[in-house]
Amino acid sequence: MQEYAAYYGTACLILSMYLLFKGVTAAIRQRSEDHSTTLVPAYVYGILASVALTYALGLLRMKFPGWELPWWGNRIIFPGTTMLFPGIIYLVGRRPPIRQIDRVDV
Repeated sequence: MQEYAAYYGTACLILSMYLLFKGVTAAIRQRSEDHSTTLVPAYVYGILASVALTYALGLLRMKFPGWELPWWGNRIIFPGTTMLFPGIIYLVGRRPPIRQIDRVDV
């Protein structure tokens, strides 16, 4: 496992970025005029991307021992990215507010 840690870590890092991109595109698709639905909600992609990124950083740390985060770094990566990635998807996918018509002659 030690000799393949860099390969698995790189694959998980690429998978994480793919899942984040897939979540953003699903959010954009849901934001469109026809409000097309997707099979998997967009926020799930953000959570899966967070899990893949955490696993990738753990594998890459195992392969490169000199490349380490501060003591608080490992404890903040998963909760931080679990809030950050769905937050990015939310900001991309939120719909503009519906305009209210305030006309007296309607």
